[in-house]
Amino acid sequence: MLFTLSEILKQAQKKQYAVVAPDFFSLDFAQILLDCASEHHAPLILSYCHSEFNTFELDDIDQCIHIARELSDKQNVPVALHLDHALDINIVHKYLDLGFTSVMIDASMRSFDENVKITQKVVSLARTYHASVEAELGHVGNGSDYLVSDPSAEELTNPMQVKEFVNRTEVDALAVSIGTQHGFYRVADCLHLDLLEEIAHISNIPLVLHGTSGTDHDQIRQAVQRGICKLNVFTELFTAYQQASLPMPVNNLKDVNERNLTRRQAVFKKLNTYFELSSSLGKAKDLLNIA
Repeated sequence: MLFTLSEILKQAQKKQYAVVAPDFFSLDFAQILLDCASEHHAPLILSYCHSEFNTFELDDIDQCIHIARELSDKQNVPVALHLDHALDINIVHKYLDLGFTSVMIDASMRSFDENVKITQKVVSLARTYHASVEAELGHVGNGSDYLVSDPSAEELTNPMQVKEFVNRTEVDALAVSIGTQHGFYRVADCLHLDLLEEIAHISNIPLVLHGTSGTDHDQIRQAVQRGICKLNVFTELFTAYQQASLPMPVNNLKDVNERNLTRRQAVFKKLNTYFELSSSLGKAKDLLNIA
């Protein structure tokens, strides 16, 4: 059943858990993610990042997105169909037209004032679609950029800017930079939990952690306890999916089925770990009861 990001995260914030937000790149991968959420009665933020490299089963990507939306709406758990890391308003507009219930505008590489102005425009547009908006303050880079060190202080979220940013933009969720990076990286215990705690005292909206793959599990639990309501994870799930099929030859339909089952089990195992870390197992009923 489709929900907005705001509806899902407000409940998570109230009950002090987080919702897992995996990206999908194909219909097969999306179905695996949705099936796992349904099996564990966990809400899900099914995220999509606009990219030419996504491997959809049909040439018509828009049609695949429509199918993904239908699959999400048919689930017995709450699902937000979320656009991840859109860099400009034209991309946002395209996916709102395709029926996404929430979008993320990422102007984190711009100046503070530019970030505010761009985010304000996206919020204004999304409201006409009754959709939610996530923005980013501070910048979460790629793990390959930080192989031996943390992000610089300039890239971490400045708590002194949080209240002004939230008040001026009226975003529904805020992605913060507190030490993680996208992809895998070497430093597992990377989170600046004291910084997160300071931000959480300032902000009254749900906070988002990007780049969760590879992060120390105890630190993830502590982050959820300190106010993180959305956990973005992709690299670990994608790697499990790919590695599960590499050594397996496919010569007939039986082989295809075995490969698909192996992929499914590998992703289920990884995603279930994040449902546990987020404390979202069984939390679907909370939202369905108030829908």
